[in-house]
Amino acid sequence: MDLMKSKSSKRIEYSIGFFLMSVYIFTSYVAVDVTISSSINSLALYAFLGWGLMCALLYGLMEKIHVYTAWYMVFMLLSLFTMTYSPEFIILSGQFYLMIVAFFVTYFIQMFVSNEKDFEKLCWVYAISSFALILMLQFTGNLVGGVGGDRLGQEFMGNANKFAILIMISVLLELWLMVYGTKKGSAKIALIFMILYNMYALALSAGRKYIVFP
Repeated sequence: MDLMKSKSSKRIEYSIGFFLMSVYIFTSYVAVDVTISSSINSLALYAFLGWGLMCALLYGLMEKIHVYTAWYMVFMLLSLFTMTYSPEFIILSGQFYLMIVAFFVTYFIQMFVSNEKDFEKLCWVYAISSFALILMLQFTGNLVGGVGGDRLGQEFMGNANKFAILIMISVLLELWLMVYGTKKGSAKIALIFMILYNMYALALSAGRKYIVFP
């Protein structure tokens, strides 16, 4: 009986974790100081990390460590070692902080996305997030490229390549959904529309090196 309660509690807490992860991903796309403040994304990140850490302490430490997690831990230790004799320690320490955040984010995503069904949901989160971003840019008059020499994404993300990477990640996951995910015709039509919408925005960003052909 206690074991069943424990599994039920774990499912609920992991479901909350998946929801917070989805909110973080969504705000990573749309909270770019156009209509939504980027501070919302920071709050979503802290909420996701806090909940993920709690779940990791309760359940995650007893689960199998993924190869990626083990590799990343070794990579961080090597990076920390090289920082000890670097003349630019202060600058590198800021980058090391980002590595730690990236490690925990990816670790918690692996923890909450445990099967193909969860992965399919994750793909839809990315698809909806990128669609919402481009729709927001269009309705605010920001879906333009080449104005004053700036590429799409340069102004509100600080780097057009960052924008292109975000869009390309969504396109790849949408392609996965097309091939391996949904079987519904209506969903496939929606995916085709979102892929074309994304590719249009990608072209405006001039991120041609990120266009991947399946």
